[in-house]
Amino acid sequence: MDLGCTDRARSLTPPSLSATLCESQFQCIGAKTETFLQMGWCMVSSGVLQRIDQVDAQLTPAERRVAVFVAAHLDSVHDLPISQLAQSSRVSEASVVRLCKKLHLTGYQELRLALAQDAGGRSLPDLHEDVESDDCPARILSKVISGTARTLTDTLAVVDQASLTKAVDAMRSADSLTFIGIGASGAVAQDAYFRFFKAGFTAYALTDGSSQLTRIAGVGARDVVVAISHSGQTRDIVYAVRQARLRSAFTIGITQFGGQPLAGSCDAVLFTSSRETAFRTEAMASRIAQLALLDALFIAVAMHSYDEVANRLDQARQLTTAMREPAK
Repeated sequence: MDLGCTDRARSLTPPSLSATLCESQFQCIGAKTETFLQMGWCMVSSGVLQRIDQVDAQLTPAERRVAVFVAAHLDSVHDLPISQLAQSSRVSEASVVRLCKKLHLTGYQELRLALAQDAGGRSLPDLHEDVESDDCPARILSKVISGTARTLTDTLAVVDQASLTKAVDAMRSADSLTFIGIGASGAVAQDAYFRFFKAGFTAYALTDGSSQLTRIAGVGARDVVVAISHSGQTRDIVYAVRQARLRSAFTIGITQFGGQPLAGSCDAVLFTSSRETAFRTEAMASRIAQLALLDALFIAVAMHSYDEVANRLDQARQLTTAMREPAK
């Protein structure tokens, strides 16, 4: 999969995604932040601290002591052997290994490499600010946009490239694409459906449990089901995914980092990372990350059949343009 930002890719890229993924920097109101989100390379962190933040509620006391020590000694902890890290954190080596597993790392060696990248890489300023009661509208807008930017960079840090490639390969060869979600995630599923359907793919979007299971009953080995759930705990979604896997469909989950049980029920998982504020829940903040992931999937899949997809989009654009009232 070519991750470069080519002219052909730009012709398929929605304006919002182009601004998000194909610019080396962008400006927030009141704050200028280099994000290095070019698809071919990036200088963001490996995502260890973001992962720790996302799974904090799932950590045991021993695992949390390791996490606290790692966060406090980020510049040097990657040089420590596992025995010394365990001793310094007052835990067993097994607790260190269990933390690595919860961070979706293969082991301590991968954790050391990730921490070394974080220590030597370019760090981003913390733009995540809570809205205060005396903030003016312009300041509120600045904080919301800054928080959205942070959500995107944090998500880029926790997305597993192997899972992304698996998802793209499965979608490229699928006979149909079914997007499922409930509530706010349902709206994201509908957005993804419209994008793929407009480009000529056989696609469905189901936003309630009954219709989801009716569709899942008919899927098979050449179908892909994309399940969207911020918490990863929505029963209807998890049940539908498990039923889809029983019928040999390829399943993709889009959920917050560590979002179980959905993450453990899918063939490929794409994680988002977001933070909660007083007036903006994690689920609200993660919505933009979910949309960005689905936009990236769309472009990567569409590039496989560029001429056909571009022609279909052009025809749809001509038809819809003809229905617009002329400007007065």
